Order: sequence, then structure tokens, then C-alpha cells
Amino acid sequence: MAFGYAHLDLSPPGGGVRIEVAVGEVEAEVTRLADAIGHVRRHLTDHVRHFHAPTDEDLDQIVGAHQLILDDRQFIRGIVELIQNERIRAEHAVEKAFCAAADRLAGSRDSYLRARAEDIRDVCQSIRTALIHGEDALRPLVTSGRDTVFVTHHLQVSGVLRALRSQVVAVLTSSKAFASHAALLLRASGIPSIAGSDIPPELIADGTPLLVDGERGETIVNPSPLTRHAATKAHRAAKRHDGVVPPEAALTRDGHQVELWANIDAPDRMHECFEARLFGVGLFRTEFMMLSRGGAPLEEEQLNVYRACVEGLKGRPLVLRTFDIGAEKVSVALDEEGGGNPALGLRGLRRHLHRHPGELCTQLRAILRATADSDAIILLPMVTNVADLDAARTHLRAVQAELMAADVPHNQRVQLAAMVEIPSAALAIEGFLARMDYVTVGTNDLTQYLAAADRNNADVAAYLSPDASGLFTLLAWMAKRAAALGRLRDIFIGGEVAGSPEHAGMLARLGFSRLIVTPGAAAEARAAIAEVRRDLAPAESVPAPR
Repeated sequence: MAFGYAHLDLSPPGGGVRIEVAVGEVEAEVTRLADAIGHVRRHLTDHVRHFHAPTDEDLDQIVGAHQLILDDRQFIRGIVELIQNERIRAEHAVEKAFCAAADRLAGSRDSYLRARAEDIRDVCQSIRTALIHGEDALRPLVTSGRDTVFVTHHLQVSGVLRALRSQVVAVLTSSKAFASHAALLLRASGIPSIAGSDIPPELIADGTPLLVDGERGETIVNPSPLTRHAATKAHRAAKRHDGVVPPEAALTRDGHQVELWANIDAPDRMHECFEARLFGVGLFRTEFMMLSRGGAPLEEEQLNVYRACVEGLKGRPLVLRTFDIGAEKVSVALDEEGGGNPALGLRGLRRHLHRHPGELCTQLRAILRATADSDAIILLPMVTNVADLDAARTHLRAVQAELMAADVPHNQRVQLAAMVEIPSAALAIEGFLARMDYVTVGTNDLTQYLAAADRNNADVAAYLSPDASGLFTLLAWMAKRAAALGRLRDIFIGGEVAGSPEHAGMLARLGFSRLIVTPGAAAEARAAIAEVRRDLAPAESVPAPR
């Protein structure tokens, strides 16, 4: 729960409706374009510093790249000609020209040109924002010393990172992309956030006082001082805890235990494991450290973050996922090749093995050093097949041998886990279990690939339900295979379904005994599990997926 004052995010989405203008309005559109480009020029340095948080040495480079685009007279002239020849609004001409240029560069074999594609998309977004909302919309989010609630229509990773860097106290959005990476980042951040808000836009302006209750999904516009005081007092009382408390398993009606583990991505939030009485951190997302920096952190930087996690957990186990970069999780400063369909390209472990093995080894070294005296599991994201697992283990053994030869204290007992989040990996569950200490099922991405529905696109959200996608048919089949090997307990289930009261009980009935949830969802998950009886022979009657 949080109280603050609204800041409206006016960044427009892409793909606007094409609007034609009358012949007499064409020159006015050309003037609008020139004015918008001038606005972007004036705010360019502040924009890059705030939106991309580069290091000092990178700031001039990124600003310079953006400046070259704005100074390209031939390219800008092409946009003017689109407005004149097709008689369309300036914002549509900008998007058409910039997207075509970005797509050409993204397909290049040259890494420098591929990186410039992201610069082009960013400049396009800035010009369209200035065209639609004016110069004020380009100003960075400044809290002016008072608590701020970030209000946005479009749930995007870039916007969420900007809000978190600005230390907003809450986020409110009308977007219904509940399973998007931006939504996951918000949940893991620990700040009150509400998606799918149906508050009429005319009720919230910049500076409107808002009381946001993330647990109930409620927002009070212009709350009275008495309401604010009572709500925040109740919230503080509910969160009060004394010291380190033991974990509490969820129990089915017939007495089977289900462990609840935390999904957390900030070292200073490890205390939430104790508040929610969770068994440990089942997923620590490291990639957002990389995105906010604009590149791979140095080994010592990572070492400090991971050590802080270990210290905060006070002996409870920690699962650290290696950088899951790719698809929409990229930034201007990251040199990535998205391909025609980034969600199906070099993402997660694929990216490390094919493009950045050195980055993977640096991260493995930092993890091994930071967890030298603690229980830790290294989790590999976006694994496709057992060959990828074998390649990753080879890198891990090489790093361990290197640390051993240099007499550097490190974790010699570290365990290895693989994420199952694409259908081919799910169907290879027996091979995965034979090679890994644990397997974590990422149900959000697995559902996306089963349904062929982008989880960042609210228009296809209906296809992402477990019933529509066949998710539980596949999970039941996997449970049966794992149980036959005596390894069902070694499977973690993460994603939306694990913490959902509607589905946590179903997972327990199938025999899964380790669920990864956000700390705030733990109480409801326990209550749902307490209502079910676990099947004695999980998934015996479930047919193999076709």
C-alpha cells in the first residue's frame, strides 16, 4: 500500500491508426514534425541519461548516435515527403520511416549497425511522444521531493525500469498484459502495482493524490487525510515481524507438504522471505541488473549483489538465474540481434552459448565466489535441449577449475537447474532430470509458446489461460514422468499459476511440492492448497500431449 501523487506517462504505443489529412493541412503537419524534432533535440541529453542510465563514458556515445539520426537531412526529408505524398499525419509518417530503417539495420550482420537499430526506435518514440503530447511529455520523471505514483496506459519494460529508477512508490496501469515481463518486474519489485485499472482517465491528472492498495487491487482517488492515515497504519501493522522466523509449508487436506519459495529481484528485499515464511528464494532475476546498467555488470559488481542476497537470506537457499536477455528484454546499450521474431531467437542460454560465452563465465565466477559458504542453485533460462545443458555444464566446470587453480574461495557444491519454458524442453523432461539437480518450469513462457500468443499483447490474453493453452495437460504428463523417476520433488513451478489461488491447489494435487511465488501471494496460495487432497498417483490417467 502506498500514497503518492500521480505522474502521467504519456509515451505513445506503436502501431497507431493511419490518419489522412486534407491537402491544405499538409504543410501544418510538416511544421509539427519540425517542431517535434526541435523539442527532442533540446531534451536529448536528459532523455538518454534518464531513460538508459548509462555510465558517464557511454552517455556521450549514445547522445551522439541519437544526434546523428536527428541531423540526417536526407532521412528527415524522406519523412516530409511521406507526409506530402501520402497526405498522412506526421506521427504516422515518422513511425513508418523509422520502423523501416530500424528493421533494415536489425537484419545486418554488423553488430554496430544492429545496435543502431535500437537507437532509431528510441528516437522514433521520442519524436512521436513530442508530436502527440507536446514538449512537456519529454521531460524526465522528477519526483520533486514527494512520493510519486507512476500512471501509464502501456506496460513496457522500459517504462517500468524508468519508474523504478525514479523510486516511485506505486504503479497504476490500465494495461491487461498481466503476464508480460514488465508485469513480472513490477511484482518482483515489491512496490504496490495495479494492472487492468478501470478508473476513468479524466479522474486522474498530473499531481492527483492516489492511495494504491496492491494487495486488494484498489485505488482511492483524492483520499481524505483520515483514510490515508488509517490505511497506512493498518498496512504497517500487517507487515510487522520479529526477527527470523522458520518457513511454513502449505499443507493439503491429506497432510502433504508444499514448499513455497520466493520470487525476488532485489537484494534489499530478502527479508520478505521471513515475513512470508518462505523456504528460500526460488528465483532471483539477475537480468534487470543488466538492463538498468545498459550492459553486462563487471564481475565485482555482480559479486557484491549476490553476496548481499546471501547475507540477507541468513542461511536460506538461493536460486540465481543467469541473465535472461532477449525478446523485449533488451536496451539501447546492449548489442543484440533480435532477428525477425526475437521471442524465438537468441534468448537466455541460447544467447550466452552462441554469442556471449565470456559473459556467462563471468557471471558463473561471480556466483561461485559469492556463494562460497552457502546453499545456491544456478538456474539456466530458455533451455532448448540436453545438448545446451551439456554445453553449459562444460562452462561451469571450466570456471570451477580456473578458480580452484587460482586458489580462490568458491562454491564447490553449487547445484545446477534448467528452466523448462518451451515445449521441446517439457517433452525432454526425463533427459533434463538426468543431467540437472533441479528443473524449474516457467509457466508464463511455456504457456506463451504452447498457445502461440504473445504474453505482452493484451489482445490475445484469452489464449493464455491454462485451459485454453493446455498447460495443465502438459504439466500432468511431466509430473507422471518425473514421479516414475522418483524426481517429482526436484521440480519447481514458477510463473503466474504458482501463486494463483485458482491454480496453486491444482499444482499440489498433481504432486508438485515446490512453488515459486511473490511473497505477497503466499498467504492465498497456502489457503488454496489447504482445500485440496493430493492425488496418490499424479497424472496416471492423463494422456501424453499430442
